[in-house]
Amino acid sequence: QRLTLSFEVVTAVLGDHGDRPPRDFLILTAVADRSREQFYTTAQVVQLAQQFRLPHNDFWIFSTRDCVEQLFAFYDVSRETGLADTVIDTLNQAADTVVPSLYPHRDFQGNILEGIVIRYVANSTATNTATTSNNDQPGSTTTTTTT
Repeated sequence: QRLTLSFEVVTAVLGDHGDRPPRDFLILTAVADRSREQFYTTAQVVQLAQQFRLPHNDFWIFSTRDCVEQLFAFYDVSRETGLADTVIDTLNQAADTVVPSLYPHRDFQGNILEGIVIRYVANSTATNTATTSNNDQPGSTTTTTTT
């Protein structure tokens, strides 16, 4: 396979847009499969990261209507003031699936979050509603923390 991996460089000395991490590290953010000319899904990125012990952000899947409503209700209330302590704990409780980062945000980056990424995967894009190791769960909302 011809893969191109993209990492965010988190440095303790450059920039000051939140808490300063105690040390430098990398976070895997994207994977491009150049043989197939496509990008990996969020689930595939996390699977690759877990397989090769590459650092990635926290990852949550909200696949039921109730879980998604909890996610957006929380987001509506805390989007401007959320800290890692409350955001990560709340997302862990609301999500159907949680894949924690190898580098917990609170320990490595501090309590200030830059934000979260919410990605919607439509039902119409899949033929099966079961989670597979190669696809995001159809009809689900996938959320990751940003560094």
